[in-house]
Amino acid sequence: MSTPAPLPALRRVVTSTDEQGKAIVWIDEEAKFQDLPGSTCKASVAWVTESFPSDNQTGVDGASIPPAGISHPSGSVFRILDVPPGATFPHHYTHSIDYGVVLAGEATHTLPDGSSATLKTGDVIVQLGNVHGWSNLTSDWTRLLFVVLPSKPIEIDGKLLEGLQL
Repeated sequence: MSTPAPLPALRRVVTSTDEQGKAIVWIDEEAKFQDLPGSTCKASVAWVTESFPSDNQTGVDGASIPPAGISHPSGSVFRILDVPPGATFPHHYTHSIDYGVVLAGEATHTLPDGSSATLKTGDVIVQLGNVHGWSNLTSDWTRLLFVVLPSKPIEIDGKLLEGLQL
């Protein structure tokens, strides 16, 4: 049995406005993926903002801003996650609301109690800061897109949620 090929390269295009007010293509390149610690998954950060509302007149490539983990405490993170066949991304949580879309393949969203939801190409998920993980239980690669925004921490009976925070 052969190993499935990784997903095709991902192109990152960023538009902006020049000094004369003209719309321009500022960046057009192949997205850079990095290995994620503790897993065989790879991630590409397409853009990070450090505030809300964001500054659209920035001269800084948002992909060069470190997101401080999965989320940014005062801005947004736009990330692509490639998950190889049989891989798992461990249970974790962040003080964030995560908007996710399955771009290719199939991903299983898992919760600590063993419950799960399998999402297929085109499906979306809204993750409200609870502990969760991801698995690719198929023999093909999966590509997920996430937009991560900061949120208030989860508090139960006056205590903040504990666990593996990323």
